Parts: sequence; structure tokens; C-alpha cells
Amino acid sequence: MLPASLAADVEPLTIGAITLNGLMVRTADFGSAAGIPEGQQSDPDPDEIVVTGTKKMKKRELRLEIGRDALDRCSSIVFDKRVRTVTLSCR
Repeated sequence: MLPASLAADVEPLTIGAITLNGLMVRTADFGSAAGIPEGQQSDPDPDEIVVTGTKKMKKRELRLEIGRDALDRCSSIVFDKRVRTVTLSCR
């Protein structure tokens, strides 16, 4: 599990009958600075950020995790892998 923290000042998010009052955000990653060259570089612009790397970008993974405390009002959860949908029946 990656380190996460509760986001401050976030408006509640309502998805159907479920209202999420808090939002956890990642606070760290398991990257490496090994590909950043050492030594003298050209005169950098102090307002510029330069990112270099040799790896190809991974496909971005977007996910939303809803806790059991929010799902306890749901009588059923249906996963349809073919059309990639999740249907919640909640009161």
C-alpha cells in the first residue's frame, strides 16, 4: 500500500446514493532519481523545471476506491467485465 493522507478542504463527492466526505491522496511514490545526470549543467532558468528520463510512460491507472463504510447501504454490487461497468444498488 502506498502512503496516503486525507485531502484537506475537499467538497463531498456524491455518486448516486453514496456521498464520500473524505478523499485520500497519495503522498509518495516509489520512483528513482538514478537517471538524472550528475555534474555541471547549462545555466538553468530559475523559473523552469526540466524533467528527463529514459523510461517510457506507463499507462495511467485511474482508480476510485470506496470504503466499506460507504458501501454498507448497498444491497448489491454488479460487476460487468465485458462492458467495464460497476452497478451499485444503494438506499
